[in-house]
Amino acid sequence: NRIILNFGKVGGTYYIDDIEFGEQQEEPMELMVSCDFESGDTQGWGSWGGNKADAAVVAEAAHSGELGLMLQAAADGNMWEAQNAYTFDTPLDPNSKYIIQFYAKSSNAAGTLQFQYQNGTTYGSQGGYNDFPVGTDWILCEYEFTPAYDDVDRIIINFGKVGATYYIDDIKFGKAKNQTSAARGAVIKKVKPAGPRKAKMYYVLKSAEEKREALLGAMETWISGMS
Repeated sequence: NRIILNFGKVGGTYYIDDIEFGEQQEEPMELMVSCDFESGDTQGWGSWGGNKADAAVVAEAAHSGELGLMLQAAADGNMWEAQNAYTFDTPLDPNSKYIIQFYAKSSNAAGTLQFQYQNGTTYGSQGGYNDFPVGTDWILCEYEFTPAYDDVDRIIINFGKVGATYYIDDIKFGKAKNQTSAARGAVIKKVKPAGPRKAKMYYVLKSAEEKREALLGAMETWISGMS
């Protein structure tokens, strides 16, 4: 009933912060893409557009590890005028839900990124548009979607709307493990909340069988207490 951080071996002062403890949560997706950029290259992502000023793997863009992806929009413009994209060898399944996750922050408090998909050859079959407001603090961006077409083979992070430098790291993409749930849409989580630190609360959804067992247990306890 106790966990311990021992610090008696080496005389010194230790600084510890942001301790979290709990049950390890399973990845919500079957990973198809996982990019931490620690290899020093873009790991399959390519960027283009008239409003793209720069794109590089740099230390300043690291959310975890030592390197991350930096994308720079030259000025305010249209979202699609600066794009960062990943193209698959085969199309996504139009009958399956997919999830994209990534950490991001911006040099501009009004920064905005947008997710979309398309066919990488015809540039048609576009959809899935979802905006993420990205400020100057790291946030976790997440979006779940089902392709509306059977020839979608490209996912895109648009960054052309607000002139700014964007830092992106730890991109994950894959087929959702829970294919029966309703689409969650966009989820945006601040990594470090502003203001006084508050205790975090975590919720783990139970399966139908787990709910049934919990309910039966509660009923049995109540009946026993009444007898």
